[in-house]
Amino acid sequence: MLYGLLEKRIKILNKLGGISRAATHKAEWGGILTDEARSSIMADGLYIQLKEAEAILIHKEKPHSPNGIRLLSYHKAAIAYYDKAYADKVKGTFSFSFEDFRKLNGLLLAEEKLYPGMRRDNPVLSDGTNAPDFVDVPLVIDMYIDYIREKTENYRRGDLNIKDFLTFIANQICYFESVCPMEEGNSRVGRILTNYILIACGLPAVSIKGEEDDVRAYSVAVTEFKEQMGFTLNLPQSYHNIPAKLHEITAGKMVDIFAELLSDSLDIYISAILVKESGYVLKPLSDIKTGLSILNLRKLAERGDFIAVKKGREWYTHEDFDLRTDKLRI
Repeated sequence: MLYGLLEKRIKILNKLGGISRAATHKAEWGGILTDEARSSIMADGLYIQLKEAEAILIHKEKPHSPNGIRLLSYHKAAIAYYDKAYADKVKGTFSFSFEDFRKLNGLLLAEEKLYPGMRRDNPVLSDGTNAPDFVDVPLVIDMYIDYIREKTENYRRGDLNIKDFLTFIANQICYFESVCPMEEGNSRVGRILTNYILIACGLPAVSIKGEEDDVRAYSVAVTEFKEQMGFTLNLPQSYHNIPAKLHEITAGKMVDIFAELLSDSLDIYISAILVKESGYVLKPLSDIKTGLSILNLRKLAERGDFIAVKKGREWYTHEDFDLRTDKLRI
């Protein structure tokens, strides 16, 4: 059911003119980009309050804490590549290359003064699994880029439905987490590249949540992918099987994660555009006049029947945002 609701949201997005270039001063992007940067550094075990993140990224205040500096560094690197992704969207290209991994990681690690190149001295990852030796990284990353380019072109042509597209998104980030080509910054690079793909395909960036339960669920999802991949990434003589494996695997747990994340981002983006351009005013569920109880409205919002934005514990929406009806003014 969620995939059908995602298709409806994407159709609405396209009727509204599609996505714009990502920038925090835009109502449709400010919340998404702030939450994305904040969640990313939290996923790395660092904490920053939402107010501080908004002050730095939206109100352009100078960061005064180490975590604030890390947040801004991540955001600058992300925006540089989201601009590149938007150019790819406009041109119908996909220009992210092997060299961009080093460049992106260099931007991310500039403040930390760590080595940014494609090198990893230890083939054993933090979860105890083995990754390809760094001498094999160029080969396995080239295969990865070819896979991304192929699937991106397929989606743009309309050859992939949203479920298959999200399977690709899930597979590619799990694959990158399994390869971990760099000594530091792998997860941050993987998150930015994933959003690069989404933007290049005309979709808003998502925020991979950094709370403890979310990090745990993400780790379990990567483990599921690794189990399906088997020994393919551990044995050089098996590398020729990588393309087939990537097309065969269905990383179900990660697909579910990204289906929810994309739905959330689409709702934030679409709501902001409808408020800005169509005069809608978002209201808490208690003010929504549909004849339904608050409990039922909350269930509808949680399962995606309403375009709705969650702020703290409260959902905000409008009567016309009920996707079961055709009331929406565009």
